[in-house]
Amino acid sequence: MIAPTQIDIVGMKGAIATRRLFVKTPQPIEGMQLIPPDLNSSDGTQILPPAAVQIPEMSPKQPQNRCQASGIERITASLEKSNEAILPVCFDLKEAPSGEFSSQLQLSYQGGQQLVPIIKPLA
Repeated sequence: MIAPTQIDIVGMKGAIATRRLFVKTPQPIEGMQLIPPDLNSSDGTQILPPAAVQIPEMSPKQPQNRCQASGIERITASLEKSNEAILPVCFDLKEAPSGEFSSQLQLSYQGGQQLVPIIKPLA
């Protein structure tokens, strides 16, 4: 289970938009990876590159993970139970062109994989 089922990003150019994902799996979460995508414009002429999507590394020993961009630090991740996690996903809109962009964030872990749609509406 992942909530929300879609990530919507709305923000001004130069801002950092942080969204949190709640993940719950039937077994303990091990080997989790979040793979950021290219976000493609609706007309296919521009992309918001994966470098604009920041996903802190998770560690049960260090539950406060950080998203850093443009000198701004966010401390938002935590592990609740061995099969639950709250994951921050940060979008650096510093170089984001105007327009509508969409893609899917891939969440992989031992025993499974899920895709989370991402949408950045027109700004």
